[in-house]
Amino acid sequence: MSEPPYFLIQFTPDHWTALHKLALFVGPPLPDDGNVRIGLRDCEKHLIRAAVYQRIANRLRSSLPHDREEMKKYGGSDNVYSQEYAAICESIIATLYSALDGLRTFIFGTYRKVQGVQNGSNGKLFERAKNQKYGADFPVEIQALLTAAHDDWFIPLRQFRTELTHGSTGSCHLDEATGLIRYFNDGIKVEGKPFMLDDIDGYISNLNARVRELVKAIADFHYQLLEAIPKFAMCGMYKYRWYGRMVAPTKDLNFSSGHCMSYDWFETTEGYFCPLASQCGAYTQKWPGGSKPGT
Repeated sequence: MSEPPYFLIQFTPDHWTALHKLALFVGPPLPDDGNVRIGLRDCEKHLIRAAVYQRIANRLRSSLPHDREEMKKYGGSDNVYSQEYAAICESIIATLYSALDGLRTFIFGTYRKVQGVQNGSNGKLFERAKNQKYGADFPVEIQALLTAAHDDWFIPLRQFRTELTHGSTGSCHLDEATGLIRYFNDGIKVEGKPFMLDDIDGYISNLNARVRELVKAIADFHYQLLEAIPKFAMCGMYKYRWYGRMVAPTKDLNFSSGHCMSYDWFETTEGYFCPLASQCGAYTQKWPGGSKPGT
């Protein structure tokens, strides 16, 4: 089997989210608390999952007219495609809410000694910010972000997510005149009437943006606090071997940041010289001792 000629790059900070950077470099002055790392990990994985669900929804959307065609042809329809689209939309909503679970866990691990901080309820996380129930050591910047989210979009999201968790799957129908997709769920009652959204795609798009904006703002705030302590980061893979660097969290983190630590072996191993070395600033700033342990 021939060796792949491509360098599979993994160190792409220009494309990383604020959350990913924080998770990769998390350290002092943030506490060495498992909840800090677990919360960041869970939040990021749920946001990634929500994006995967959205790609599935984009593919399913083109199938919605089939239900209407079946109705016209047979006088009735099982609405299979409508139910599938509704189910994936509901999954996106639930997953975005779960990302907030991870955010809550991170905040708990970071500020567990501060009055009012808890890890049992997303509702309490936002409500205590709104009602100014956190102790003096809780950052006013984070309290303001949580308060704004509480007043803007969190309460309706929590109510919707609670109903989805305990209720039935809704259905979606494409409005031929407007091109919008209406969501309908007779298992959820609002003032005695079945719950309806005239534009489920627009609702999800807005919700997705609001959740990610909150996560980004909180991640940015804490990333800027990190001490500039170098950590190992994978540069990528080439011919089945890993290449890495030591790099510290900085505001202007980019592809040339850090110090190459793989040079000690790729410079002396025929056929494995890093193909990106000539354009990588990290190669010009070699880590003392290279990849040897303890150096």
